[in-house]
Amino acid sequence: MGRIFLETTALIKLYHNEQGSSKLDDLIKPTDSLTISALARLEFISAIYSLIRRNALTESVAKKQLQLFHEDMSNFHIIKYDYHIFTIAMNLLETYGTKMDISAREAIHVASAKPLLKLGLDYFLSSNTTLIKLAKLEGFKTINLLD
Repeated sequence: MGRIFLETTALIKLYHNEQGSSKLDDLIKPTDSLTISALARLEFISAIYSLIRRNALTESVAKKQLQLFHEDMSNFHIIKYDYHIFTIAMNLLETYGTKMDISAREAIHVASAKPLLKLGLDYFLSSNTTLIKLAKLEGFKTINLLD
């Protein structure tokens, strides 16, 4: 696939088997360049703990998934959250906020990926339909892992 941006709902599927995980496994190749936002790192940890609280994951399995995730950090390009990303996210909210129910976190993910369009990003992957819609409006080629 090439250069891929993984939003948190896609990222979690690399470590936790759930709906859309097998589709992601089929799409991602070892030679692909994977990018995530800094926010996805935080959201990933939160999602794992949420799975424990919902009894969808044991603490021992979660611990292994978190360890593997931390070990894999060097395999991801991480877009840091800075004033530039904040400004892009703010513009997205101001542009689409009256037409779409966009959260700040959704705007931050699309804003984080936006500079990659000029660098040849191939796909924006997510399981969040609002994010997919917003990313498409901003010119991304998208894949919804739940389709």
